[in-house]
Amino acid sequence: MTVNLDYLLSNLAKTIKLPVRLYEDKRLTTIFFNAHKLDKDPIEPFLDKILSLFNEVTYFFTPSFYYYAIINFDGKKIAIGPTSEVPQKREEVIHLLKMMNLNPEDNDSLITTLLSLPSYKTQDLNNAISMLMYMLKGEEFNPSEIIIDDSNILDGTSLSSPNTFQIDGDLNNFEYENLMLSLVSSGEEEKLKSIFTSFFNLIPAQFSKDHLRHLKDVFIIATTLVSRAAIRGGMNSEEAHHIATQYIQHVEMLSDETSINTLQYQMVFNFAHKVYLLKNSEDLSRLIIEVKNYIQLHIYEDLRVEKIAENFKINRSYLSTKFKSETNQTLIDYMLSEKINKAKYLLRYSKRSLASIASYLCFSSQSHFQNTFKKYVGMTPKQFRNAPYSEQNKDK
Repeated sequence: MTVNLDYLLSNLAKTIKLPVRLYEDKRLTTIFFNAHKLDKDPIEPFLDKILSLFNEVTYFFTPSFYYYAIINFDGKKIAIGPTSEVPQKREEVIHLLKMMNLNPEDNDSLITTLLSLPSYKTQDLNNAISMLMYMLKGEEFNPSEIIIDDSNILDGTSLSSPNTFQIDGDLNNFEYENLMLSLVSSGEEEKLKSIFTSFFNLIPAQFSKDHLRHLKDVFIIATTLVSRAAIRGGMNSEEAHHIATQYIQHVEMLSDETSINTLQYQMVFNFAHKVYLLKNSEDLSRLIIEVKNYIQLHIYEDLRVEKIAENFKINRSYLSTKFKSETNQTLIDYMLSEKINKAKYLLRYSKRSLASIASYLCFSSQSHFQNTFKKYVGMTPKQFRNAPYSEQNKDK
């Protein structure tokens, strides 16, 4: 049977609303993507690894849990994606752009496109892959033959391999579990490495007669416990829950004990590392750390003290007083200074107009933006943009 590959892949892209690429001799010949326009291709940072894959079908995962379906057929390679099992957040898309050596501030349309891509659990994408394989080969395809390549699931912080330390005989399982969770909450990575043991050694096997199912159930429990410990340590709860969901979705795809155990180790130390970064930034209370995280996540929105206090379900006056006592800066001053820092970046590295920057950062007007900028920087936005780099970095 002769296959009109361009016709087939073009219609596949229209149906699943994901980019579909065709490579021949390791060169891109065509990209089919009708739903949106790709200014830059997010596959680029991983292309060398993807082009080296030789299995018939592989799901290739990136550090931020995006994945691609890679198909080898008749000397050609088809790359579908990216997609993810849960909707991605703007912060994760920005991380991807940085891996592509792109300035997020100059790539709004690409960020919008990536955020608009539909999410597919692998079992759902399996249906499209099975249909495509049937059209290509004229025979049924078993999705169990798909290879999962998740070797890139972390972003280069290169955690060491799981160690083989045994549980201290003076501690029972419950006490040992609490010790590990307390070290996650305090961000003490080195101490955690010295005593780490798998949660599979701590939680009894009573959930399922299926050993693999038991491992996954324990992983889910462990991820829930560890994410809560990270939140107690000051991590933003929304971010922690989102990361936990990604790990839980991912473990369901794994089919051997070694992979699950390794992912568990990565999960524990990923959360501990994030808490460590928070703890070593400033000596702040959990509330103020979360407030600062909230402001960073919503910096391009109309930030108001009342709205932040309402989000944390606390009194506006109490929040303002506590923030000032811990940071020696008013909450309004901090919000405006952070917006001005973003504005300085946009003025330095983008060609946005002053009106566009003012609107982007939710200032009430261009004149409000200009007056606020001059108050914090000591010069107008236009003067700052035209100033030499050395002048831009002088303190007011």
